[in-house]
Amino acid sequence: VLAATRADAQSWPEIQDGRVQVLGPAPCPIPQLKGQHRRHLLFIGPDADTVTALLPRLPRRSGKGLKVLIDRDPVAVM
Repeated sequence: VLAATRADAQSWPEIQDGRVQVLGPAPCPIPQLKGQHRRHLLFIGPDADTVTALLPRLPRRSGKGLKVLIDRDPVAVM
């Protein structure tokens, strides 16, 4: 899901014009927690409003053994 999201995001105007960068998918600093493997995808932009506008485009689907969580303003990337 993360790799597909990153590939899809490359066509978004905010990504193409360089206002927003996409980093990842990559393992989290704690890659496994409570038996669950964790990966993250970071969207970095000039301000919260620019990045927040992208949230409706992100997948919300979860599958068997897959949970998608979105943290709009993480305090730490852990």
